[in-house]
Amino acid sequence: MLISDGKERFSKKAGVYHRARPSYPKEIVREVFKNINNTNMPPVVIDVGAGTGKFTSLLLEQGSIVYAVEPNKAMREQLTLAYGHNPNLHIITATAEKTTLPSAMADLIVAAHSFHWFDEYECKKEFSRILKNDGKVCLVWNWYAIKRESAMKEYYDLIRECATKEISRENKMKPDLFGIFFAQYETTSYPNDRYLDFQTVLQLAESANYSPVEGEQGYEIMRSRLQEWFDKHQKNNLVRFSCDSTMYKGIL
Repeated sequence: MLISDGKERFSKKAGVYHRARPSYPKEIVREVFKNINNTNMPPVVIDVGAGTGKFTSLLLEQGSIVYAVEPNKAMREQLTLAYGHNPNLHIITATAEKTTLPSAMADLIVAAHSFHWFDEYECKKEFSRILKNDGKVCLVWNWYAIKRESAMKEYYDLIRECATKEISRENKMKPDLFGIFFAQYETTSYPNDRYLDFQTVLQLAESANYSPVEGEQGYEIMRSRLQEWFDKHQKNNLVRFSCDSTMYKGIL
């Protein structure tokens, strides 16, 4: 799959992505900012592949100056609608491999559930250029908790079986990749569980880059199978939807 394909995969999904995708635990945010910019000035943070702003909003809550880099127009529009009123937010039309930002400006670079779309070699060069000498990089994901929740393994398998586009590049995220990308790094993970109704579960499935949306071939089959999964696992019309928020933080 061409990396450029990833820039357009979410053009029809920005709204449902923003409504249904999970945020991140406060513990992850605390870890992100640990030992970052010990001066009295607000840290300058580059949120690369910012999407609709799920992580951007958490960065802004910490008082950071945030440059949100996002190549997809629909995602940027949703980001602007939700958070564009914040004077600390600067929305940049660019890519991870060519951010267009000045050199040595960033205390911290964050990529939240987006790094798998990047060319890791080209973006490493770009990240090194825009980071300050003591700057750090944080790569964050919300992974389905398939190892600790059997229901999540069923969901994971189901939406992949219903995929109508090539599965995304998430499968390239292997431990040896991080060892190559970082000069030194540490990793931490926290549970990120929510209780969802069926409509949110359906929207969450739709938000996957490889899933059909309403009106497309395969959508009704996916909806029917999700309803069966939901009915099997729900209590009081809610299911526990479990993720593990995992962060890799280090220097390049």
